[in-house]
Order: sequence, then C-alpha cells, then structure tokens
Amino acid sequence: ERLAVLLPDAVVVCEDEFHTTVERSVEDMKQWLERGADVGKFDLSRLGQFLERTCGPQSQSQSSSDPTAPQYVLLETQFGRLHPVLKPWIDWQCWIDLPADLCVMRKVKQIATEMASGEMIHDPSQGLRWIAEFCESYVDLTHRLFAHQQTEVPKTSDVVLDGRSPVQDLCSDLLDSLPDHLR
Repeated sequence: ERLAVLLPDAVVVCEDEFHTTVERSVEDMKQWLERGADVGKFDLSRLGQFLERTCGPQSQSQSSSDPTAPQYVLLETQFGRLHPVLKPWIDWQCWIDLPADLCVMRKVKQIATEMASGEMIHDPSQGLRWIAEFCESYVDLTHRLFAHQQTEVPKTSDVVLDGRSPVQDLCSDLLDSLPDHLR
C-alpha cells in the first residue's frame, strides 16, 4: 500500500483474493508437495481474467494500448513468475526475503489486530480457533510450503530485498532498483 502511494497510477492486486488454495485439505497439499510442487496446479484463472480486464491484453513483450489501464500493477503473489498464468503479466519481480518465524508472527499479529478491531470476525472465539488452526497447519504443512517458496521464487526474481528492513526503506530500495524503462 505504501508503494502504491509512491508510484503514480498504481493498482494493488493480492493473489489471495483469487485463489482457492485454502479450500484444499492439508492432506491434498502434502500430496501436491510430494508430487513435485507444481504451482501451475493452483487455479489462478480468475486472477488472469482480472488482470486482462484491468490492464487490457498484454504480456512482457507488449504494452497495453488501453489508455485507462493503470501504469503499475503491484501484484502481491506467492508464486510470481513460477505460475504460468502470472508469468506473462510480470515485467519485473521483487522477492522480499523474510525469515519464516517473522512471517508467522506478522500473520498472527494481522489476524489478532483484525479480531481486536472487529474487522474480521464477530465472535472472538472463532478468531482464536483460526489462529490455533493456523499454528497447527503451520507445523504440519505450511513451513514446508514456505521453504519451497523461499527456495524457488527468488531464483525468478529481478531483485531480492531484506524484509527485516522498515517498510519505508523497502519501498525506497525497491524504487531504486526499478529498471529505467519501468520508471
């Protein structure tokens, strides 16, 4: 969100709003990992359709001719160029490297903050159950998914930044590392 404020005509798109991975069972996800963890097996067709509606038909090699298309689409994604639906839409990719323990604590903080403010759930016990299930799932599966992501996604990224830096420093570093043709 802070980066979107710093870039003219930017739209923020979060992959989480488009995929159904969370609807898959832990056992199904474990089997997916054991079969080689092909991220293309995750259905992101709705996200691809959204990007086409928002940006017009385009790929890395061609610019949109739609004057209403945003200049920047900031796509928060777990897979980046590893996913075949997303790859054509990504002109430049940044991996924000963060130790797993900090990722988990930030997620728990986010959920706890939403619970405390009443933004997420009306019944606080549902939120506490969600946090307990999240922690259990992390032990059973998520840490393996995260390790896979930390190994593979940076390989396809144009820049890797240290996620332990303050957000304002991350934004400055990201903007400084943008190639000239994207400024």
